[in-house]
Amino acid sequence: IMFFLKIPPHKKAAEKQSGGYFDDLKEGFKYVKQNEFIIDLLVFYAIFFFLLVPVMFLTPLLVTRSFGSEVWKLTMNEIVFFVGSALGGIIVSIWGGFKNKAYTIFISCIVFGVLTVALGLSTLFWIYLAFMLVMGLVVPFFSTAVTVLLQEKVEQDMQGRVFGLIQMVTTAVMPLGMLLFGPMADVVTVEVLLIVTGAFVLILGVRIAFHKRLRSLG
Repeated sequence: IMFFLKIPPHKKAAEKQSGGYFDDLKEGFKYVKQNEFIIDLLVFYAIFFFLLVPVMFLTPLLVTRSFGSEVWKLTMNEIVFFVGSALGGIIVSIWGGFKNKAYTIFISCIVFGVLTVALGLSTLFWIYLAFMLVMGLVVPFFSTAVTVLLQEKVEQDMQGRVFGLIQMVTTAVMPLGMLLFGPMADVVTVEVLLIVTGAFVLILGVRIAFHKRLRSLG
């Protein structure tokens, strides 16, 4: 497919750059600092992916402890989330989500929060898998809505720097989440962690719904 795509050269990228990587990073921080909307969006994004950690990394432990350590169960646990994410990506690419991207973010958070709590309450493996499938489907709606919002609101010359910051945030919050939730999984059950983080995702969704700046610019 890439052979048939015509991508016009980026004017900024074609120019000789005077500064280095850290200069670009500094400019990116400066630009974000001056834009409250982008700060809000980055904070919501970071919190969401921080709360996503138990679902992404601790569910194999849940399956082993609660449903059995058979290889096929652990395999299905990984496959259904991937399949859901792939289906979600296809649906988003065709439909595009709501016109107001803030609504897409809000609804994604609410649905994901409810499903995370439901995941922690599941007692039957096939019901657990069904929840995992739908959860995988929801994630692309959230991440795509955030990406599109940033593409629409960030100046073209600054998009690389801003998206670089997003990558840094995502890369940072996942290990931080494991530092917190990993040891906690030895103190309380993974189910409890899912219920608690799911409740916080719900609160995050409600906060987004009542966030005037995000709603108006979304």
